[in-house]
Amino acid sequence: MQLRERRVVAALIVCALSWSVGASAAEISVGPEVMVAGAKHREKGSRASGVAAAPLIVVDARGGRVELLVEAIIFSPTATISSSSYGLQSVKLNYLNGVLRYWWSPHFALGMGQTVWNQRTQTNFSQGFTAFDSSRGAGTQFEILTQTAIGDDLVRLRLAVDPRVHARESVTEDPFLPPPTVSEQSSEVDGSVSWLHAVKRNTRLEAGVRYLHLISGYDNGRFADSNTIVGPFANMLFRL
Repeated sequence: MQLRERRVVAALIVCALSWSVGASAAEISVGPEVMVAGAKHREKGSRASGVAAAPLIVVDARGGRVELLVEAIIFSPTATISSSSYGLQSVKLNYLNGVLRYWWSPHFALGMGQTVWNQRTQTNFSQGFTAFDSSRGAGTQFEILTQTAIGDDLVRLRLAVDPRVHARESVTEDPFLPPPTVSEQSSEVDGSVSWLHAVKRNTRLEAGVRYLHLISGYDNGRFADSNTIVGPFANMLFRL
């Protein structure tokens, strides 16, 4: 993750902690999350797929009806592509999502936040040269969340959309030349279904399945690429 994104992560975490300290009956929880992601990447005339484990850090702060959730992939391992029709070798992704929710009832919430991602891919072409494709995007996210109690547990359904993500893409084929940069416009859908269980008084476990779909196009309207990620995830949050 670049310095700018790390500063954003730090600012959001400090904001969550500072706001929660002053909120009535505030609760702050922090913990790890792991998602085993099956990913598919598609461009015009080419496809690639792979599987990787994505480690995240989750910070959740809630006071009254207001909740701030921040999740981030800060140190991302490089995911190796298992199948590619055009030489795509690996993908490295950093990701940050922060959403502010308002709970209208114990079972229904609406949220709004910001998504930031930074991606770098390596492609080895048959002609014998390697290209690195870097892209960075940011967009406003709108979220709807509902949950139902089953005994002492909760079943949660979540749907979020980023209608417009502004991104910049650069491709480096010669390390001694500055890479050309183009603008992209993207949209993202992020949904999940999960089960929440209180392991102990101050510990909560959440497990479920998450689906993300990002489709991008250039400013001239030409299709750029699409990415689909789906897989199980689990997190454990510890109340401070």
